[in-house]
Amino acid sequence: MARKLLMEGMEEDMMVVELSVEGTGFKLPDLQARDYSMNRLLAAFPHLFPPQTKPPTDASPSSTSASPAIWENFDDFYGKVMAAAMTAFDAGQAADADAFKAQVKLLRAQCDTCHAQYMKVDSPSPP
Repeated sequence: MARKLLMEGMEEDMMVVELSVEGTGFKLPDLQARDYSMNRLLAAFPHLFPPQTKPPTDASPSSTSASPAIWENFDDFYGKVMAAAMTAFDAGQAADADAFKAQVKLLRAQCDTCHAQYMKVDSPSPP
């Protein structure tokens, strides 16, 4: 539950940031504060994956979208999340709008790469 809540908060902030930088006249300090918040959430995130929370590897149902690959490659997972945390921090410190936009674009790519490797998405059940 904690992991899901943290990710929901992350996605909410990321959506606001990404939509805002597509427009004009956005308030950079407000968006930088959101990125700083994402930095803190990301820094805490990998610590929410203790070994006893690894989902079953058989076909039994699981309430998590975390892939077992997280626990199998924890050092890689941890490194990816910490790199994204640093990118969010750098966005929060960006000197201008262009530098901020570049960091936001990099952060989205880092998130998508990590999700592709470590997020399990179940296919819809047939009707």
